[in-house]
Amino acid sequence: MPRYCLFGHNVTIANKMESHSEEMRINISPTTYQCLKDIPGFEFEARPKECLPAEFPQDTEGTCYFLNRYLHPSLPEGRCVEDHVAAGMAAVSGQ
Repeated sequence: MPRYCLFGHNVTIANKMESHSEEMRINISPTTYQCLKDIPGFEFEARPKECLPAEFPQDTEGTCYFLNRYLHPSLPEGRCVEDHVAAGMAAVSGQ
């Protein structure tokens, strides 16, 4: 039994995004896309507006994206995804 529950517009939108998504795909919001788009290594695929739930705010600039993959610039493409993510996390944490 959860100790707390969240309700409201943002939770409803997140739920609709998940239910209108595709299996094993990571959804990226327009805001998150703006933060990540200029960082080397991220590859995105834009989602057409008609794929978004009806409740998605129409005044939101841009669209949502799927994160297709991340390749850390210092590692060869053939390395496993875990190595690329670990290298990215190490770079962010300063290790």
